[in-house]
Amino acid sequence: MAPAASNPVVYNADARAVYATLSGAVDVGEVKRILEKITEQPGIPDNANAIWDLRAMQIWTVDLDIVRELSDFRNALSDKRQDAKVAMVVSKRHETVIVDMMRAHCRNGEKLFRAFTSYEKAELWVRDGHVQRQKAHPSMH
Repeated sequence: MAPAASNPVVYNADARAVYATLSGAVDVGEVKRILEKITEQPGIPDNANAIWDLRAMQIWTVDLDIVRELSDFRNALSDKRQDAKVAMVVSKRHETVIVDMMRAHCRNGEKLFRAFTSYEKAELWVRDGHVQRQKAHPSMH
């Protein structure tokens, strides 16, 4: 259930999950606004898991400075959403390195962040009721 382009964030109460879709150039301000919306919007539980669909985003333009800025921003919000799992869906396996950088910089990132090249697998992981143990290369899904 990907959200419409006009509304990049949708909460599905049945799935207890937030769906966010980003496309085009990386806009740090837009990502921050989405994170704030997910954290502050009434009706979205603090523990609602999230799927970020980044397949149409120019993810290759993300550098370490952007990762650090977004990770620091997310960490400031993470007390409220500390147990929420985050699946990031990318187009190509080599793009998972960006998610690996986020995992390394975000609080509880190793436990709560995963990259997927399959939207369906991301949904299965997010809908699973508990955080699973990581495998040797958890970002390679």
